[in-house]
Amino acid sequence: MLAWLGLSLLWGLVGCDVFDKPETLPVYLDLREARIALDEDGTFTSRVGVRDFWIDHNGTQFGVYRIPSVVPLLPAEGGNRLTLSGGVFETGLSSLRARYPFWEPVTIEVEGEPLDTVPVSVTFSYYPDTVLAYPFAEDFENAAFGLTPTGSGFNRASLISTNQDAFQGFRSGRVEFTSDQYLFEVVGNEFIRLPQRGTNDIYFEITYKNNVAFTAGLYYISANGLERGEVPAGLFFNSGMVWNTVHI
Repeated sequence: MLAWLGLSLLWGLVGCDVFDKPETLPVYLDLREARIALDEDGTFTSRVGVRDFWIDHNGTQFGVYRIPSVVPLLPAEGGNRLTLSGGVFETGLSSLRARYPFWEPVTIEVEGEPLDTVPVSVTFSYYPDTVLAYPFAEDFENAAFGLTPTGSGFNRASLISTNQDAFQGFRSGRVEFTSDQYLFEVVGNEFIRLPQRGTNDIYFEITYKNNVAFTAGLYYISANGLERGEVPAGLFFNSGMVWNTVHI
């Protein structure tokens, strides 16, 4: 008897949903591409480093989606406003996904009929200098680098500037490893003052490409020499001759 009552009640609820409510059909978001403007006028853009779209729909968090992907969106009455933020893999790991705090979100209005596919491609820009601080940047365009090699020995590889296949501008840095020269280490020429209070986000961006796998780390030491460490404890870079950006 209890089983029959339960089945009867479930059937009644399902019947109301099917026959009394109109079916809502989605619009499909074709999340095709995200680019980053790397100069002030936006003439140079790049796709490297942007992994996800973090999407808010009409002010409510909608989800995090890889690029590219196709996502269904149920239209809302009164319009569909999407706010898109760019996402990264911290230290290059897909398990450490983060909304990148230094790119300004982009807001778009989505229009389309049910079952339509709406292409979505956006270009993010860094927040202006009035908001962000860039205490260190090295583009290898000048004869003097902001980095100095540390240590010495036959197994140390060297850093040079080259105009072959530059990422942006006219030059990039190049390190060539051999079976004899397999170590490379540099240190910044000046100490960098970092925020000591509050919840400021701090990232180190490295744009690279390589034809040999290697392991790297980022070390820090305080001006008084009392604090030091490694962030993170060793990164592994697979070989791949395409430009990529890692966010540490």
